[in-house]
Amino acid sequence: MTAATVTRERVSERTGLRAGWRSVPRELGFLLSTLPIVVVGFSVLITLFATGVGTAIIYIGVFILIATLYAARAFGTLELVRLQAAGMPEIERPRWEAATPRTGLSRVLAPLADGRSWIYLLHGTVVNFTIGVASWTRTRYRGH
Repeated sequence: MTAATVTRERVSERTGLRAGWRSVPRELGFLLSTLPIVVVGFSVLITLFATGVGTAIIYIGVFILIATLYAARAFGTLELVRLQAAGMPEIERPRWEAATPRTGLSRVLAPLADGRSWIYLLHGTVVNFTIGVASWTRTRYRGH
């Protein structure tokens, strides 16, 4: 074997078919675990959101909505961790603390004013659920 042949083989191992097959277990693990996670996330977030909105008139709903936004952040962070574990490029996580320190009631109500929390809720209830069900269906029944 010549040096050029060895070099070509090493390059093809990193960029060719072998490299593609090496990522299959991680990506398949990501796809197959997606449906249970998105169904649980959807159920938890929709239930909390509906309960919070329904009871907002008696003020307890405001605190349930805050809990909903924290739960949405948790599911969003889980999704970022799963994507990174599947070999996808790292996505920068938002900084949740406010630029100016808050105290008292404004600190408790801060998630309601944070647009990123609402985006995480939208992602967990609509985007991730829709894409998760579609990708699971595509992965599971590809040959049928």
